[in-house]
Amino acid sequence: MKNVNNSVLTIDNVGRMVIPREIRRRLGLHLGSRLELNLSGNAIILRPVDEKQALTMEGGLYIHEGIPEYETLSDGVDFSREQRDRAIWECNGLPSPKTSESRLATETKAEFKQGK
Repeated sequence: MKNVNNSVLTIDNVGRMVIPREIRRRLGLHLGSRLELNLSGNAIILRPVDEKQALTMEGGLYIHEGIPEYETLSDGVDFSREQRDRAIWECNGLPSPKTSESRLATETKAEFKQGK
């Protein structure tokens, strides 16, 4: 991986410049990403405006991009798995696995009494 911290960018005739691919990949920038521009003395500071989840699934694999949102990669994977599981349960009209046992037990008893 080449060092992108010391990249030299050229501004074209309409004021555009190309951010190196490695920086775009690390920060999760893509077509349409918005950047906040700040001046600090004689420096230009660009920060992504759109928050992108650091851990995403692509082609069945978890891909980490950008700045980590979790203390460990394992925490990020666990969070993503919980989101996936919750979505599957809710899509099928079932209570989330995180639903308290007492509520689940109450709902199950009510369904049993109704003959479901």
